[in-house]
Amino acid sequence: MLKFKIQPKTKLNGTDTILLMFITFLSFITRFWVLNNPDAVVFDEVHFGNFTNWYTKSEFFYDIHPPLGKLVMFLFANLSEYDGSIQFSKYYAQSFHNSQYVILRITPAFFSSLCARLIYLTLRFDSFSSCAAFISSFMIICDTSLLTEQRYILSDGMLHFFCCLFFCVFSYTNSLEPLSNRWIIFMILSGTTLGCACSSKNTAWGLMAFTGFVQVIQTFQYYRLLDYRAYLVIILRACLLILPLISVYFISFIIHFIVLPFSGQGTPYLSPEMKNQLINRNLVKSELYYRRLQPPNIFKRTIQLTINMHHGNMGIKNFHSSQSRPINWPLLTGNYVAFWSSYGKEVDCLGNAFVYYIAFFSLIFNLIFINFEKWDLGLRYIVGWAVSYFPFFLVPRSMFLYHYLIPLMIGCISAGIAIDRILPRLWVGIFLVIVCG
Repeated sequence: MLKFKIQPKTKLNGTDTILLMFITFLSFITRFWVLNNPDAVVFDEVHFGNFTNWYTKSEFFYDIHPPLGKLVMFLFANLSEYDGSIQFSKYYAQSFHNSQYVILRITPAFFSSLCARLIYLTLRFDSFSSCAAFISSFMIICDTSLLTEQRYILSDGMLHFFCCLFFCVFSYTNSLEPLSNRWIIFMILSGTTLGCACSSKNTAWGLMAFTGFVQVIQTFQYYRLLDYRAYLVIILRACLLILPLISVYFISFIIHFIVLPFSGQGTPYLSPEMKNQLINRNLVKSELYYRRLQPPNIFKRTIQLTINMHHGNMGIKNFHSSQSRPINWPLLTGNYVAFWSSYGKEVDCLGNAFVYYIAFFSLIFNLIFINFEKWDLGLRYIVGWAVSYFPFFLVPRSMFLYHYLIPLMIGCISAGIAIDRILPRLWVGIFLVIVCG
């Protein structure tokens, strides 16, 4: 009978330092290279650019996704003294005529440049070799769909960063002694980083099931199935993860409401009660102060807006020439996403077949060959991939290849795990040379 083993600790060494420096260099080069090109609005930059403008003008707007990723973009735009003057709707497929748009692209490019580094640390904390960790991180760097989605004014750069940060913190937490003070602190940090991911885009919510699976499995490494203490520990683990997650989610909306006190583009989407809590810029000063002093129910507003956003998200059913279905994503059998084209030049969100195929078949290998060493760690990420991928089959809205990118990153982690499990160390090094070539 197969048994789960306690995850061993890994100490980083000089080799890790050198590889991390190399990975960081490659990541920043690929994400920042000719970031000004094209000098026109690319795909959904028209939406996220406008969101930053409305934040700058403090005008309430409506979007189908939670606000944290957009708030991060606004924060750095504000620090760079961006004035919200770029008319994104006007410049679609036309030149911006000024360089401020590059400032806005820097934020997602910067955060996404850290993803490969965090994936490397994730595998090392999971006790896999430095070669395996490098292979996974190198696949993240080289995938063209991730690269395309992370270079432009979109919230996916922050989403992917927070997901990778969660994987890194969570894997380190799993190497600690359960119920120790350090373990408790990092469990809270795991919930916080997962909350940041879920507060950036709804596609991260599947990772909650991934964490739940790991917590249940780890608990029963120490207790028998009928031991009541096991269920008390599961409840404790759930609280340490879920309470920070929910707190981050609500706090992001509270900041969202505070930053956007004035009526704006999103006002018609709100209930009458929520409309009354926004300020019309034409109101006299005394009435403005009265409206600001009214104590609104933040939690009720957040829940109402979340429900409204969900209905709006599921209502996106208009045909798009780039749309595809989940069955097409793992092996790239569907449409790529056309981001921009002009005068024979194109920007397309098209996956790297080499990365996609290795990631997918690594998952299958880890699922089938359970008698190899560390099969339980391989199973962990198979579950993570499944709960991030299969729920899309239940989604009725139009979908695109970039919805697969969180499962793809998990597949890249599985690739490193599969290589480390099946190949001797010498052959892992040889495979690393082949991948880099």
